[in-house]
Amino acid sequence: MDSETSTPEYKPFACGRRCHPDRYTVFATRTWWGSKRWGVRDNHMGTKLTSLRLSFEAAERWRVSLAMMELQERRYGA
Repeated sequence: MDSETSTPEYKPFACGRRCHPDRYTVFATRTWWGSKRWGVRDNHMGTKLTSLRLSFEAAERWRVSLAMMELQERRYGA
């Protein structure tokens, strides 16, 4: 029962080097009062990351920083 509710284990490169050409993508959502919030979706894990941003530019900066961290992990084998 506990295994059903737990989050999937993070495996950075489990499905190969080019499994998802765009691993991180930006998405938009609206709150119940109509204001727009921006977030980042991890296509490798199939989940939306929990933090939302107020502007597309802020979400894009976050997406780029996540992609750069992934490249550094791949380069240095962390």
